[in-house]
Amino acid sequence: MSKFVNWFVKSFPAPEYITMPAAALDISPNSIKYLDGKYDYKGCLPQTFDEVFLDKGVIDKGVIQNEEAFIKALKTLRHKHRRQFVFVAIPENALYLYTMYLPGRPSKASAMQQIEFAFSEHVPIKLEDSVYDFDIVQHNRLGTLLSITAAPKSVVSSYERAFAAAGFTVRGIELEAYAVARAVSNKNLNANGVDMIVDIGYNRAGIIVTRNGLPIFTVTIPGGSKKAQLVIDECKKQYLFWDTRTNKKGHRIERVSGITVCGGSAVEFVKLLKAEIDTNIKIANVWQNLFDTEDFIPSIKAKESLAMATLAGLLLNNKA
Repeated sequence: MSKFVNWFVKSFPAPEYITMPAAALDISPNSIKYLDGKYDYKGCLPQTFDEVFLDKGVIDKGVIQNEEAFIKALKTLRHKHRRQFVFVAIPENALYLYTMYLPGRPSKASAMQQIEFAFSEHVPIKLEDSVYDFDIVQHNRLGTLLSITAAPKSVVSSYERAFAAAGFTVRGIELEAYAVARAVSNKNLNANGVDMIVDIGYNRAGIIVTRNGLPIFTVTIPGGSKKAQLVIDECKKQYLFWDTRTNKKGHRIERVSGITVCGGSAVEFVKLLKAEIDTNIKIANVWQNLFDTEDFIPSIKAKESLAMATLAGLLLNNKA
């Protein structure tokens, strides 16, 4: 049956005005990265990569400080590539991520009500000034574990205004940690524990702790590969914390299955990290959930692709 379905899709692809495929835009303080894809029976195949650099201060701590300059950069991409719909990832400095256990298996309405009741305990902004949503990480004997993201309305609104002014239609805005985890995680790999992802670039590094492929904790380290030892020390700290947690009886709650490394400086950093932490450490395959690398080889070089985990994760939203 699967072969017939693949043949049918290949022979009769759905028109783009029906599928509304969206490109990926990864916003950072330094640049806007763009990745588009071709969507067929093989999966979502990366096709067009571009990057527009931003002057210092245009984006600061995830917040747009110079809207005019930011819109100008967005228009450069819009006019060059003509793709209207986009999924967007913004820096985690501008958002808040936390987890909550709720008893039983609550409905969405009940979960939202309980999130709102305890909101001020987790987020230092007023509920009425925020936008927020959640994902269900897992159900277990303790109840339901939620991964919750919140952001100031003013920050989200400023991004929406900028994209609209540039001619883009935003199909979703999310924390970059979610996109990275979506790209490099295997949800079935460590159902009873947690996994660590290190996304390391030249100026910034992020550590993402996931359960069932969803972020439950993140931390950002300024300096990135320029301050590699600082990143390594934070990796050791987080690995030790998550790998040795115990319950009231002294039994370990969970184990860290390993560390996956992506980002532009991943190849060099993995060598340093392996010398410091005795666990399974591997370089990410950022395309693994988009397509089978045995069926398609992207034109983007393997080392360059390591800096595209966020973009790959955003493109995966087209398959949802």
